[in-house]
Amino acid sequence: MDGGACDPPPDAGCSDAGVASPQEAYLKADISQSSLQLGRSVAMDGNTIVAGSEAYPLGNGNAGAALVYTRDCNGWSLQAVLKPDNPGNDQFGRSVAISGDTIVVGAQDEDGPGDSRSDSGAAYVFTRCGSSWMQSAYLTASNAGNSDRFGHKVAISGDLIVVGAPEEDSDATTIDGDQLNDDAKQAGAAYVFRRAPGGWAQEAYLKASNAETFDNFGFSVGVSGNTIIVGATGEDSPASGVDGSQGNDPTYTESGAVYVFVRDGSAWSQQAYVKASNNGANLFLGESLAIDGDTFVAGSVNENSDSTGVNGSQMSVYESTGAAYVFFRSGTAWTQQAYVKASNTGANDNFGESVAVSGDLLLIGAPKEDGSVPGLNGDGTDDGTDGAGAAYLYTRTGDSWTFSTYIKASSPGLADLFGTGVAISGPSFVVSAMFEDSGATGTNGDESDNSKGNSGALYVFRP
Repeated sequence: MDGGACDPPPDAGCSDAGVASPQEAYLKADISQSSLQLGRSVAMDGNTIVAGSEAYPLGNGNAGAALVYTRDCNGWSLQAVLKPDNPGNDQFGRSVAISGDTIVVGAQDEDGPGDSRSDSGAAYVFTRCGSSWMQSAYLTASNAGNSDRFGHKVAISGDLIVVGAPEEDSDATTIDGDQLNDDAKQAGAAYVFRRAPGGWAQEAYLKASNAETFDNFGFSVGVSGNTIIVGATGEDSPASGVDGSQGNDPTYTESGAVYVFVRDGSAWSQQAYVKASNNGANLFLGESLAIDGDTFVAGSVNENSDSTGVNGSQMSVYESTGAAYVFFRSGTAWTQQAYVKASNTGANDNFGESVAVSGDLLLIGAPKEDGSVPGLNGDGTDDGTDGAGAAYLYTRTGDSWTFSTYIKASSPGLADLFGTGVAISGPSFVVSAMFEDSGATGTNGDESDNSKGNSGALYVFRP
């Protein structure tokens, strides 16, 4: 089955009249167990959320699972627990993506047929008809090799899937080059798959235009329509902005880059090579990526400035405060539209570890932020709970972005890492906290029960 809508959306005809507060739901796994790490990855489309739990127990150890939640007139509930047809200790759920009735789940440590390729990785496609999900495809790389980590990140838009393999070793460059050598250790690659009447098939093999060892191209991926973005956190060039020099400079080690690819007819080509406007060593630009139409955002968790809000000073002062960079396309030309910081910038907050964009809304996670005040727009200067985490919402008017909302969990906890993952769909958004500790299950349980360490949770908001 290739998927497709079989029924109306789960809340068709429902009213929002019963929504009492911006936080709409607190979601847990269906089992109460420590170290599940629900929310290691999260994605949302309409009234469906999928979250990865790469330590979810199955028959063969902690094989991992992806949990699907849906919203109807009665609120949110668990619809399915997705599992691979060949479970192993593969980090299934390391990455997830959703588009309509199709979900993709990455398992970066999957070992190939007969366990013949250690940690080569795989991605699994599931499709929904009515309320039932089934596995419809098992995807692997055309040049699968040991420790390639195919499935580290996945993305989907309609009939197009992109899978990152940041430790792939070929020295090929650009599109569909030589896959049969291992001459550039961990240069990385991304793979494009398209759905046709006969199922899913690989359409393109993407490499950086300046592929080098340890660039980790494919560490993050995104897709919207016929545009793909790929992050390479280990890329080393001194360039800044768009389409600068791509030569390596050891003083800019692991500055990171983002590559934009577009499809015209049946052919893919690289459209842009993107660097941070304040490029420097160890920025890790491309740690996270998200794209919607002509807008994409890239996170840089190691960016060091102490500015706050949008388009402030880019001078380095603190360590690992983090930043996000918004780029916009006009015609075929990309330019940086905004340099985005937290409203309460702090050292080691890891702002930008997760990003999401939908229309004129931008959501950014900072999972190591230390605020202790729950809810929305509380005191951001109270750093009483180390690693509780936060998320930040921004809005765009015309071509200008402004800070909107400082978001905390309803019960912030020590090292919960709220902001591990973020996703937006329409006015709704979800923030995950992979190390949240409650023993609750299901929807809106007891958040104060910290009996199951690192079980993880999801928080859904609908302002």
